[in-house]
Amino acid sequence: MVGHILHDGGIESHTATERRLLEAAGVDSDLFATGQDERLAAAYRRRTRAAAYRLKSANKPDETATAIKKKSL
Repeated sequence: MVGHILHDGGIESHTATERRLLEAAGVDSDLFATGQDERLAAAYRRRTRAAAYRLKSANKPDETATAIKKKSL
């Protein structure tokens, strides 16, 4: 059994962690993810993109700001 150590020192099962990841990502409403494995993969992709390190170039606008602007249109 795999367990994850939480910020308060408690242990959470891997299944519970993945369930929490799905809830946080909101992939239950993803129309294109048909099965549990696909929804979980989509949740991991979203979390990875959100937490990934990004280089900022002096000649290139911030990709995150650009993406937010596009969504608001």
